[in-house]
Amino acid sequence: MSFLLVSFALFALYLLCLVIFRLIIHPLAKFPGPKLAAATKWYEFWFDIVKSPGGTFAEEINRMHHQYGPIVRINPEEIHVKDSDWLGNLYTGPTSGQRDKYAPAAHMTGTPKGLFGTISHDVHRRRRAALGPFFSKAAVAASEDIIYDKAELLNNYLSKKAATGDIVELRQTFLALTTDALSRHTLDRSSDLIRSEQAASEWLRTIKAIAGLTPLVKQFTWIIPIALKLPLAPLRAVVPDLARIVALRMDLHTQAGIAIRDASADLSKRSTRHETQDVRPSNNLFKSILSSRHLSAVEKEQDRITQEAFVILVAGSETTARVLTTATYHLLANQETALSDLKRELSTALGHRKSRIEVKRLEQLPWLTAVVKESLRITALVTSRTPLVSPFEQLEYSKWQIPAGVTARHNLFSSDR
Repeated sequence: MSFLLVSFALFALYLLCLVIFRLIIHPLAKFPGPKLAAATKWYEFWFDIVKSPGGTFAEEINRMHHQYGPIVRINPEEIHVKDSDWLGNLYTGPTSGQRDKYAPAAHMTGTPKGLFGTISHDVHRRRRAALGPFFSKAAVAASEDIIYDKAELLNNYLSKKAATGDIVELRQTFLALTTDALSRHTLDRSSDLIRSEQAASEWLRTIKAIAGLTPLVKQFTWIIPIALKLPLAPLRAVVPDLARIVALRMDLHTQAGIAIRDASADLSKRSTRHETQDVRPSNNLFKSILSSRHLSAVEKEQDRITQEAFVILVAGSETTARVLTTATYHLLANQETALSDLKRELSTALGHRKSRIEVKRLEQLPWLTAVVKESLRITALVTSRTPLVSPFEQLEYSKWQIPAGVTARHNLFSSDR
């Protein structure tokens, strides 16, 4: 009993000293903001996880700015600035100063080894260089037929729904389209979600599970690593949303392992024949990474390339589907103006041709281009805080000096309100 009391007393003393340090001694102690937010990250946890409906810390940050001004301390480690004129100081190129990511935010998808979770600017640049050719304009243009094939399947699906008068859930339908096209382009296989409403619905639930768990994973980054070590069956029974994420990671992990074995076998054959390695772009993300000259052997390990594929598949399909959903809604809501003008432009461009029109020709259509750009703008694909760290030099805002190594943020939500 005495051991427990001593342990509890020491822990309580540690917490007291930690709070005193954060409120009085910490380099950010002088910055304005709620004292409770400065003392503990549980303040953010309350708004994002506990308080209904959840995910409302962005609203709370906006309230902080109304009370304390354009610069506030939103948690023990972070400064938030609400001033769009200051964006260039934080989000800058490498010639104006290095910027690293903030670990808790970068790891909130459970992919610390992937491009999204990469903290170091230099490592991020190498990893991005390896993926650049895969998502270049030329590489995407080479996949035009893939996109057209999936679009025709979508058109057939919608025609059948229109004939029967059934309701179409646009987000699910467009997510099926983008996932099918992206998985074919990146993994050289199609998930065929357009052909199966049940599979498309399950995939939508997986995407929602990832989005719903992200705030929790940001606070407790150990959740995903532990979940990946648990048996899938009991996990499905206890935490089905988390099980969906684990199942996807396991599937991609298997694909990554197959790609590594194939690449190793191919390299052995080439060595036997004294041939050089073929580094031509591959229609497979794993093969493209494994053949990259920008990355070391450590960067090509199975777990890392699995995380890379997970982020690209989830983020690439969901964001594009949201843009398509937003565009469709506003076009249907403005049929006499926007939709009418778009149809007229497309009709003129297509003429009487039966062949598929090239994307480079579509890019020259002013009204279609305007619709795409405006849809991207109003969809607001990134509304969360986007934190960066200036590791070697302090940042300045008005009379305030933000110390080197301190996380600074700005978000679209705050700048628009």
